Amino acid sequence: MNSEVRRPTRISGPTAITCLALSVSLDITYVVEKYQLDEIHRPTEILRLPGGKALNVARAARELGAAVDVIGVVGGFTGQLIRSLLGDIPASFISDNPETRSCVSVASTSDGTLTEIYERAAPIGEHTWIELENRVDGLEPRPGNWLVLSGSVPTGVPLDRLAAVLLRAGERGFRVAVDSHGPALAAVLPAAELVKVNRAEAAELLGGDSSIELGDLASGIRAKMEVPSPTVIVTDGIDGVIALGGERLDSSGLVRLAGDSERGAFPVGSGDCFLAGFLTALDRGEPLRGALIAASACASANARQPGAALFDLAEVDRAKSRIVALPLG
Repeated sequence: MNSEVRRPTRISGPTAITCLALSVSLDITYVVEKYQLDEIHRPTEILRLPGGKALNVARAARELGAAVDVIGVVGGFTGQLIRSLLGDIPASFISDNPETRSCVSVASTSDGTLTEIYERAAPIGEHTWIELENRVDGLEPRPGNWLVLSGSVPTGVPLDRLAAVLLRAGERGFRVAVDSHGPALAAVLPAAELVKVNRAEAAELLGGDSSIELGDLASGIRAKMEVPSPTVIVTDGIDGVIALGGERLDSSGLVRLAGDSERGAFPVGSGDCFLAGFLTALDRGEPLRGALIAASACASANARQPGAALFDLAEVDRAKSRIVALPLG
């Protein structure tokens, strides 16, 4: 059957989170009883969602009650479909010629496996990039609000200019959060107040040694950042998360949480839900530890049903009671 996406009530007031969506996709999830190569499958459930990490963050944050909007690039018939599926999340999309990509996941319920086929994001042309720059530069300054760069950065985006536009946003009062990897992550670090990466992405940034302790990974990244009192979060899948918080989050030390003891079978989008949960909790005045627990609970709830950034708010509340802090050292 086709699942309908529950849409949250429209939030009034100023935008708290603006998501910069450079790698939009149409995310298709097929749920089957057992996936096997060279076989025909009849899905028991199908979901089609506007995706890519930035749109996942926006959808999850909106579901949690945050005011969000999106600036991004879409193209072709797939781009038109994404516009129609986005619902009432305000979006300023630039139309580009390349067809927006599709990303397909096949979830097998009998054995818990997940098969993923993700197209690469289409290159972004010079004229489109200039329009993106202008739209970000034209955002009304809202001190304390977040500008989020989440996901891969397509070819064609000049990384020095991407870093510059984020720096200008920070100078106007936006707080810049980044969840990316590779050369793009390294390029935009000077503009970021918050960096959220997984263990592999952190290790890649610091030279490729994934056996380094999470705390050392967080410290190493923070040493490369230039914004005063930045925050670094390094996730480690089901094994939990560690954060090195800046003074703006009322903590200059490390906080480490264990993963949820009850593991879900649908992890796609959990990292995006983590970031959405963290920023939304901060917006509500939670300290670093409370925001991390809220973020981890949102990620856990996401993994309990198919479709990225779809979750039951009651499950988020239940997951909070299962997430505990770990001793450091």
